[in-house]
Amino acid sequence: MIYRKDSYVSVQGKGKLTITVSEKKPTISLKTSGAIDLIDRQNSCITYTPSIKDIIGKIVAVELTKKDADYFYARVTSEGKIKLYARKSAQIIPKQNYEIGMQMSLNNGYRFPEISVKVKPKQSSFSVTTKEKTITLCKKEVKAYPLFFMVKSPKTAEISSVKPIHLPQGFVYDSREKALKISDVKKVKSGKTYSISFEISPTGAYRSVKPAKVTIKVKVK
Repeated sequence: MIYRKDSYVSVQGKGKLTITVSEKKPTISLKTSGAIDLIDRQNSCITYTPSIKDIIGKIVAVELTKKDADYFYARVTSEGKIKLYARKSAQIIPKQNYEIGMQMSLNNGYRFPEISVKVKPKQSSFSVTTKEKTITLCKKEVKAYPLFFMVKSPKTAEISSVKPIHLPQGFVYDSREKALKISDVKKVKSGKTYSISFEISPTGAYRSVKPAKVTIKVKVK
């Protein structure tokens, strides 16, 4: 591999030419921006912007090394920036430092020595709302009523599970259909309004995250 060389030409007297060539080893430094959010792994990442000296080229590939590398994966953008993501199934603890190595390659074939970086993922609070805060179920016509829960924050996070905290007798929540219905008309009273709360957990969260809580009022006719 030939690095960039700087040549200096000086004339010393008539007909005498001196050329001095200095060779510098290529260096790279990384500017960091962004953060990995464990409850929004698909959309959150750390972006590393490289600054390359003493060689002409663009980052086209990166290999992650060291013991914590298996928790993460990296992508190289068309601009030569590196985006680091948390793997979907990796058991990562928020606010803990993880150390990984990066070996970056240029489009001219040059490969930089390993650079160590520290990664400290965060975990945002999770909040959810529902399309309808009050619904009506009819005893005479027992049908499943679909419930629509929507993530408020982070907006691009995904819901992993919905669990009723307490279901009054006579009601059932179908997790496959994501719907609430009357299971026993004899155990519910017409004209009464019931409050049913749900715990909603995000995808990818570490166990310390608090599930969001949503309460729905159910009127029975």
